[in-house]
Amino acid sequence: MKSYLYFLFSLFISFMTLIDTKAQKGSEKNPSGNLNPEDYLEKVLLVRDPMVVDNPLRTGLNPIENIEILSGKKVLVKTKFPHGRKSGDSVVLDGVQGISIRGVSNWNFLAEKIDDKSFILCNFTATSSPNKFALGEGEYTPSEDDYLLGCWTFGLLVGNMMGKEEVPGKFLEHWFSQWTEEQMVNGHKSDKRESPATSSGISGINWPRNQKGELSLAKSPLRLLSIVNRMDLWKQNEDTGQPLDAGEGRFVFCLTNGYQSAEKEDGYVRNSESFGLRFTIIFEYGLDASSDNQLKKWVDRWHGLARTISRLDPKINENYLKALEEVTDQITKRGMSPSKPNGNSINQIRTNEIVLGSPWQMREFSLQSRNVLVESFRGKTKLTAPAGELKNTDEIGIWTTTTKGNPDFDKFSNSQFLSSWLNKRKAIILGDHPWQAPAWTVGPIANEPSPSSTFKFPTLKNEQIAKQFGLMTCTGCHTGNTGTTFTMIEPRLDSQASNLANFLKNEDLAARKVIMDELVDHFALRKFNLPVVGSSMVVVISGSIGDSLVSAPQHSSLQPVQTPSLPKPRRQNRVH
Repeated sequence: MKSYLYFLFSLFISFMTLIDTKAQKGSEKNPSGNLNPEDYLEKVLLVRDPMVVDNPLRTGLNPIENIEILSGKKVLVKTKFPHGRKSGDSVVLDGVQGISIRGVSNWNFLAEKIDDKSFILCNFTATSSPNKFALGEGEYTPSEDDYLLGCWTFGLLVGNMMGKEEVPGKFLEHWFSQWTEEQMVNGHKSDKRESPATSSGISGINWPRNQKGELSLAKSPLRLLSIVNRMDLWKQNEDTGQPLDAGEGRFVFCLTNGYQSAEKEDGYVRNSESFGLRFTIIFEYGLDASSDNQLKKWVDRWHGLARTISRLDPKINENYLKALEEVTDQITKRGMSPSKPNGNSINQIRTNEIVLGSPWQMREFSLQSRNVLVESFRGKTKLTAPAGELKNTDEIGIWTTTTKGNPDFDKFSNSQFLSSWLNKRKAIILGDHPWQAPAWTVGPIANEPSPSSTFKFPTLKNEQIAKQFGLMTCTGCHTGNTGTTFTMIEPRLDSQASNLANFLKNEDLAARKVIMDELVDHFALRKFNLPVVGSSMVVVISGSIGDSLVSAPQHSSLQPVQTPSLPKPRRQNRVH
């Protein structure tokens, strides 16, 4: 009997090997799965199709039809149109009056789905699991400004960063007012600019306010430009070989003059304000992974998008949109990174603009306690937010921090001291070991004076070092070193796709795809070599079985070989 079972097992392995061999040959012809390489870049690595970034359900607002207090004080929300949220998903509402929620100052929750147009509110903790039902009291006062925010809106992303006690409009005001005061970070000072909420310059910004006079979270005057897969930035522990993370997932927005309400398909409301301003905001979320299996899950999620679209008809479809939403929910929803502030996965928020002042300028912000940021720079940091307020006792908010890996160009473009530092580290800089610009060069701002700006060091002995240093910085990469005019993803008009910088379109996306292909190949073609032992034979079956090893029985006859090590990360040095 045992011999017969081993014989069946060997036939099964042989069959799986044959299937996988065919799949492998197909993969060699078409490493992008169902899509050709060009479509793969647009559907998996950098998504900017208006069918996605202007999708009404996900980038628009859904009017609230009613809110009821049920028995036990549970809060039932009914939307005018299908909400698309599943149980456990994040939901952010704005403008609600007449009802208060016990212990909560905003309308940012997790949901328990009832049907396509209704859900019950659940409180949240620092984990992704709801912490019991939210308890409400009072009577709902209907208003035309009451909305459920789409899952890819600026308002939902910011709402998910807040603690229970934060008031959305004041949270935003607190963040934006940091432009208006001189900030000192790591011993370097910023300039003073106008607030993104009240800019009165050439492109004057009219940020809508709600009935209470607070900045509106729902009608934020921003437009989604792209959803970006940055798994090419994944990092690895050089000693153990284990992943440190799976890179980043990013949302790129541009500011608009105001919010122009317009009902789109199916009645959802989106911002149809025509022009996109020269002001981009990037939310950069960490993809947590500390093991091969966790890294593999992220590869499966992103690469799986290609399987939802036909190569013969690569148009966006609802299956693709749902799959992309599944990916982004694993990035942005509440509690996905319990060890980070408010359980949010955000690594940093970056801005690049010339709307609030001159010259072009980059800033970086962190969702963190001010005390943590101040103490981390040993007395060299002073942060001020003159408007808005934080109710959280440890002051977790969106605070100014250093522009990582991006020295202030005005101070260090011709620095002899930095030149000396680089000369001494030639082997590291020109090699493939992780390194970054020295910590003492970074502060709260990084200016980009002109499209040809790049770091030049007259005393460097090797010009390749200067070039490599420039490419490692945001300033060099967005201007002189790549011939880019400040933005990689251009602000856009409503219903049009963003233009991409030539460097991004013709060079960097191809490099990102090579890295993604390596990860896909590694996890899709795990090798095995299992001796299958019978009473009178030993058969060695070699091949691959998709994305997992066959579990060998626990005795000495069956020993799987070691899984190949991960491909070496190519961009451990990159921070942008």
